[in-house]
Amino acid sequence: MSFPKNIQCRIVDAARSAEIGDKAFGLIILAAFLVFLVHKPILQYYDDWTTPQPWFAASIDVEDHVVGQEAMVSYTRVINRPVFGNWQSNVFAVDAGEGFRYICSGGGYARYYPETSGDIRISLSDFVGAECIQSEGRYRVCSSYALRDESELLRRFGPFCTQFDVAPADEAPGAQ
Repeated sequence: MSFPKNIQCRIVDAARSAEIGDKAFGLIILAAFLVFLVHKPILQYYDDWTTPQPWFAASIDVEDHVVGQEAMVSYTRVINRPVFGNWQSNVFAVDAGEGFRYICSGGGYARYYPETSGDIRISLSDFVGAECIQSEGRYRVCSSYALRDESELLRRFGPFCTQFDVAPADEAPGAQ
């Protein structure tokens, strides 16, 4: 069976346009795959470029105190973008010439917002999230944070550390 010449041209043109459509579809799939591969790194670069660094910073100061007295922590944090995640605090005894000895630790989950930046004064047990029995000596407390932003990008901050001393109870002001 033979088709008239004008119908044959239409069939060939339709086949050519379908072929171009398949190539375009393949290119679209390839482009989408490449965007998927580089989306997170591009987003991470953009986020780092547009947000003050670091996203989160903290400083810790624990007052020297005497045995039996509640240790107080002055905690300052600077939050440059909304983040959420886990925090971990550890307390170590500083052993002269031997390094550090684990005393206690605690941790939890929190959300941090730029408007909550500033100074906080709380007890050491509330700051760590656990009771830390301290005898006379020098101690070190450190806090670390694993935080994500709203784009689920993860950053680690810290450790933020400080040392403090615990004096014997007989050295308390007014003790005799």
